Amino acid sequence: MIYENFNKLIIRAPSLSFNILDNISCVDDLMAFLENKLIKEAIYLASPELYQEVIKYLKHGIHQEKDKQRILNTIYKYISRMATRCTPFGLFSGCFIGYLSEKTNLIKDINITRRTRLDMFFLCELHQKLSKLTEIRSSVKYYLNSTLYSKGQQYRYIEYKYHEGQRKHIISTVEHNEYIEYILKLSTNGIYFHELLNYLTNECIEEESAITFINEMIDCQIIIDELSPIVTGGDYFQKLIELLIQANVNDAILSLLISIQSLLDKLDETFSEQIYENIIHQIEKLEIPFNKKYLFQVDFLHNMKKSDVSQSIITELKSTIRFLSNINGVIHNNNIKNFKEEFYRRYEDRMIPLLEVLDPDLGISYPVNNKKWESSPLIDDILFPAKSEKKKNTFSSPSYQDILLEKFIHCMSNDESEIILIDNDFNNKEIDNSDELPLTTAALFEVVRDDARGVLVRLKSCGGFSGASLFTRFAYLDPEIEELVINIANKEQELYNDKIIAEIVHLPDSRTGNILSRPHLRNYELIYMANSDLGNERLIPASDLMLCCRGDELVLFSNRLNKEIIPRLTNAHNYNNLHCTPVYRFLCDMQMHLIKDLSFNWGILESQLFLPRVRYKNTILYPMTWNIPQKNIHFLLDIKDDYMLVNETNCWRKKYKIPQYVLMPIGDNSLFIDFKNVLSIHSLLSEIKNKEIITFTEFIFDTKDAIIRDNNGIYTNECIATFYKKE
Repeated sequence: MIYENFNKLIIRAPSLSFNILDNISCVDDLMAFLENKLIKEAIYLASPELYQEVIKYLKHGIHQEKDKQRILNTIYKYISRMATRCTPFGLFSGCFIGYLSEKTNLIKDINITRRTRLDMFFLCELHQKLSKLTEIRSSVKYYLNSTLYSKGQQYRYIEYKYHEGQRKHIISTVEHNEYIEYILKLSTNGIYFHELLNYLTNECIEEESAITFINEMIDCQIIIDELSPIVTGGDYFQKLIELLIQANVNDAILSLLISIQSLLDKLDETFSEQIYENIIHQIEKLEIPFNKKYLFQVDFLHNMKKSDVSQSIITELKSTIRFLSNINGVIHNNNIKNFKEEFYRRYEDRMIPLLEVLDPDLGISYPVNNKKWESSPLIDDILFPAKSEKKKNTFSSPSYQDILLEKFIHCMSNDESEIILIDNDFNNKEIDNSDELPLTTAALFEVVRDDARGVLVRLKSCGGFSGASLFTRFAYLDPEIEELVINIANKEQELYNDKIIAEIVHLPDSRTGNILSRPHLRNYELIYMANSDLGNERLIPASDLMLCCRGDELVLFSNRLNKEIIPRLTNAHNYNNLHCTPVYRFLCDMQMHLIKDLSFNWGILESQLFLPRVRYKNTILYPMTWNIPQKNIHFLLDIKDDYMLVNETNCWRKKYKIPQYVLMPIGDNSLFIDFKNVLSIHSLLSEIKNKEIITFTEFIFDTKDAIIRDNNGIYTNECIATFYKKE
């Protein structure tokens, strides 16, 4: 096997025990749980509007039946999520470090360690406010926009505007002149307002005109202030306070910010709605518009008494990864393929500045000649991207789909619910495909069982370009998590010893800053319309990048360092879901092109009414899945009596052989369904009205085999194991 494992895991678990759902069978039960402080605060953070509706309901009731049912459905969904779903979100679920051992032993403490921060959406608004204040402009450093490059008699660069609360990116130009050229040179390493002013007045420019000129350069984002949001390094709000202290700015503003930070620290000690209200009161004094829903960002660690995970689980995963790497092909990104062909047609072997190549007006852009990028009728020159193209997967064996189809038909003909894949099905010999595998990778999985009967795991996903991507944003919670992500990044650089791996640093939109935040992982950061406190010598601005075609590969170089650059975005950001610029999308796409796909997929069979469970050895590759046309379930919407609804629903599910517990995928989330619980059935029906196909997947968790426990009961789990290539 070409992969070795890192010796620690990340384990994720919900904040409530699964047992809690046994105690919620009617509205009164549901309301009783709202006295739980953790549940109340989790709802407050997730939806302040719902929280107020809940308080109103508890005090006065709700007379409109439709509104009452809506609120009850939402409350049940939230509590259900807090007891079943492991993906970290607010106070709904958290994570902790697991250690490899001979035997799995995970015993939870009742306490958690939490961190409350201001949401990046608000912090970006705060920066916008501060950056316009004359006192602050005169006290902070300014740096050259990392996207600025010269073409002909113009400088071209990208700036951003806010439209309906979202960042929109614009290509702007400014004519060459001697003053701008000198200011750009001065600002490369950072320069203060008064230093720029001194330079211009020494050039016989009147002070008032010089001040106006500098302010225009700031407003147009030709130069960027050092207070700009950071997404790598430490906590941005604390960094902002430190910079303002250094700059000796207005005591009133600084006192407000320090007071807010102090109140945030208090929140981590105890839940108090009054503390939240005090913070909001302080924020209102800043006179910055905000949405309560996007004001607080909370993450937490489960405190553990025992945190051991069996080495046999890792052994099982290694075997499965080997199997998947042999049957799967590489990921082909047609956008990269088409771009490479157009690049060579136009530039051949020449080395061209990346920003020029990707300039939609002057170069190829990305994707190639994308005509769906257009100007907004509301704001000129704002670029809106086309829908992302899915990455193409090809299987290494042409017979893969034939074998799967044959096994599927056999399974259906014999009324079976599981397909077992074995190496001999694919003449699966060890193949040397190491060049196609990522340097490090991660497996996201659930431990279904680990006892005397052996190990059983459910592999949820595997692959990617870095083993650390799924959990870098939680590194600030625990020094051991930070140590793990940095060890992974160091291992990647070690395996690429003749090239520089540079972390992509970019803030495409305010709220995504919550996902993008991570420590400094690498020796170099690739800065694109972003700020970093790593130190100038270790920053590679996008304007420094050159692109060429070498053989059959696109290669990036740093002009200053004269080294090949490997771009990496080490976080869980799904950049294809955003309006992102050609440069950001290109840099991110470069990571995934022509690396092995390590997932299982049904291919042409994925839309079948029923898909059986798929297992390789002791790894479940795919859960049982039902794709039900809405017309086959719609009749349940017309049943008003709860007793009859439960009976009819269970008669219906037995017809399709659907178990009592299932998950219903909704976008990136999933809703837990208990078909014997009327509250759960109502929550299901509230989701199906506008769906053509309702998909259910089996809920594999078994209460008898739960591996995480505490005094309150048992918990579901998700684990992340990370691997690196052998040298």
